[in-house]
Amino acid sequence: KEREIKSMDIQKIQQLLDRCAGEMTGRASFYFQDLATGESAGHDAGAVMPSASVFKIFVLAELLRQVREGRFALSDRYPLSEADKSNGSGVLQLMEDGLRPTLRDYATLMIILSDNTAADFLFRLVGRENIIDHVLRPLGLEQTKCDLSCRDLIALCYGGKAGLSFAEACRLDENVSGRRNLAPYTGGLALNDET
Repeated sequence: KEREIKSMDIQKIQQLLDRCAGEMTGRASFYFQDLATGESAGHDAGAVMPSASVFKIFVLAELLRQVREGRFALSDRYPLSEADKSNGSGVLQLMEDGLRPTLRDYATLMIILSDNTAADFLFRLVGRENIIDHVLRPLGLEQTKCDLSCRDLIALCYGGKAGLSFAEACRLDENVSGRRNLAPYTGGLALNDET
């Protein structure tokens, strides 16, 4: 039997989104669209929000574009060094120097574990301008930011400066209790313990 695609109850989804948003202590933005019917629901759906690790999807898209063009192969190996490591999420920062992951390994860790070291390595490899020119602009994502590595963004949020070493960034991360507002990246939201 051919399965009939049933329309979702968009009012129930809207109620769920409103309830979830009402229970959150921070600012929330949601958007849902039923692809079968085109109906949609949302809560503050047009708000500019910090993208955080979502930028890793754009890094992956540009990596795959460059692989398709023959610039790289996913089987290419690149050694990991202390200079490549980034604080925050992930496991590569814990690995010994000299490990030689493939680009597929870096990409997998970036997406599955949200590994910041993998993301920053690939961000540098494919290039910020390429991500902007070949991924963001063609998709019409004019308000989406993808111009800082994870390490630099974390350092700036904690009151440091871009270009810190891994060790400096880790020390800053450990010694600062609150985050600073980066209006261009947060849509004007204050990044602190209350958001």
